Amino acid sequence: MSEEYWVPEGIWRIIKSYFLVPEFYIGDVIYGIPKRLHNNSQNYNHFAADKCGIVIDKTGKYKDATYYISIPEYGGDYLVLSHIGMNICEKKMDAIEKLIMVNTFGEWWYPLHKSVFQEIMIEVLC
Repeated sequence: MSEEYWVPEGIWRIIKSYFLVPEFYIGDVIYGIPKRLHNNSQNYNHFAADKCGIVIDKTGKYKDATYYISIPEYGGDYLVLSHIGMNICEKKMDAIEKLIMVNTFGEWWYPLHKSVFQEIMIEVLC
C-alpha cells in the first residue's frame, strides 16, 4: 500500500525550482530557449536564444545559476545565460567537436581559459 503526501503548491514550486532544474558545469556545451512571456517584446533572452557555447564560468546553483559561455559566432566572446526567462539545455557534443569549436575562438581566449582547453584536450586523448 502506497502512502500519498500532500505538499502545498508554494512549497512544491520551491522544491521543483531547486531540484528539477538542470545543473551544468564548466566545459559543458549549452544553449538557451526563451520561455514564453505574456508580452512578445524582444529582449536579451531572444537575442541569446539558440546560441550554443561552452561554459567557461558559472555562479550560483540550480535555479539561481548564471552561466558565462563562449560562443563561436563572436570569436569566443561571452554570453550570459540564466534560468530567469530561459530554459537552458545541454547540447551533446563529443570532445573533438568541442575542440573544433574552441579553435574558432580568437587568440585571446586560450591564455584566459587554459584549464578549459586542457580538459577538452584530455577528453580527446582518452
